[in-house]
Amino acid sequence: MGLPGKNVLAGALFSPVLATLLLAVLTTIGSLLATLLAAPLSPFLTHFFPRPLALARNMFDADSGPGTKATSPTWVRLTVLRLVGIVPWSGINIACGVLGVALCDCSLGTLIGSIPWTAVTCQVGPRSRHIDRSTAIDTMSLL
Repeated sequence: MGLPGKNVLAGALFSPVLATLLLAVLTTIGSLLATLLAAPLSPFLTHFFPRPLALARNMFDADSGPGTKATSPTWVRLTVLRLVGIVPWSGINIACGVLGVALCDCSLGTLIGSIPWTAVTCQVGPRSRHIDRSTAIDTMSLL
């Protein structure tokens, strides 16, 4: 999910809309780089953690099998994982790299899934600047 402090600062420096778009794109790039860095670890991690990776692979596969009705695309599943916020984003990035999830699915899921929280935290910057100014005015009136 990243540190909200950078989002607050970016929201104060730029317009909240521009900051949200910029940080969502940067988050997506970072996610893709983490996914690419995790890909070479696939044989090693598969050897030591076969069962958890098999469960994750079943979750990420678009066609979970004939007995299930889950036919949502992988990028939708990744978006939901990022929106829910229970699963650490770094774990999602590593799982995508180890399981060989397509980069377009990773990027789309990250971009869409990171926008809501980024937008909320980017709104704090301009609002805190306004609160700081009103506090300074109130302090000056007391003197």
